[in-house]
Amino acid sequence: MRTFLIIWSGQFISGIGSNMSIFALFLWIWQFNETATAIALLTFFFQLPQIFVSLFSGILVDYFNRKHLMILGDTCVALCIITTGLLYSTNHLLLWHLYAVAGFYGCFGNIQNLAYSTSIALMVSKQHYIRASSMSSFVIEASAIIAPALAGTLYPVIGLLGIFIIDITTFIVAIGTLVLVQIPQPSETDTTNSESETIWQKMALGFRYIFSKPSLLAMTIAFSLFWFVHQLGETLHQPMILARTGGNAQVLGAVVTAAGVGGVIGALVLSMWGGFKRRIRGMLVGFIGTGLGKIVLGVGQKPLIWIGSQL
Repeated sequence: MRTFLIIWSGQFISGIGSNMSIFALFLWIWQFNETATAIALLTFFFQLPQIFVSLFSGILVDYFNRKHLMILGDTCVALCIITTGLLYSTNHLLLWHLYAVAGFYGCFGNIQNLAYSTSIALMVSKQHYIRASSMSSFVIEASAIIAPALAGTLYPVIGLLGIFIIDITTFIVAIGTLVLVQIPQPSETDTTNSESETIWQKMALGFRYIFSKPSLLAMTIAFSLFWFVHQLGETLHQPMILARTGGNAQVLGAVVTAAGVGGVIGALVLSMWGGFKRRIRGMLVGFIGTGLGKIVLGVGQKPLIWIGSQL
């Protein structure tokens, strides 16, 4: 558990820094361009490469040392931020630079996240696995709460470059924690049994398994359609709030933070309640609740309504 706690602390700090940079970049793009299209394209170029990389990232994690992949991912993401900071500090930063950097950021961030998440079971004993998984989920929700609030408060004071410096510092901390520890690797039998299979055969196996399970296929399609529509609205709500508040970073930070708080509350309720006996009902209730919240967010005209809808 000690190894996990060391790495977890680094990922927690780094997650806050990363989310601060992403939030600050949205603010800078709005100030630079004031169009929803520019922000939507940043999200597009961040997400699209991840779709393709995700087809191979699981295989990469199986083949290569996971500690090295995590260090590589963190280092490359940090280099993306450093490159953006240098362009900004020399007054050469343009939107297409951000789109290119977002693609690299998404690719290596995806590999790093997968290497980390698949290493959790190797770093802790079975009796601590649920605890470790909960702590890893906490990193996501906590950074979604802390980062927007911090970035929204600090951005008017220290600007984009100041946020980048904080982010780079958190990456150094994360890489340092990885260097200090040894991460166990899967047993040789887990990897050598499938060495004769090509990458394409492994990918095909995953797709065949999904298509052989009608319920799993239906759920995959439902989730894909839901998140496609959800992300369309997610891309628009930040520029909407900035447009209606005159570019107020604090209000946007409060609204984004509210979503993180809602995630924590939901996780606590589920952990105490256990959820519906039929999991499909829980999924449908989640879809409906999220959809209604987005409708209220779009119709609302006041910060309190936006914050409430995000909760």
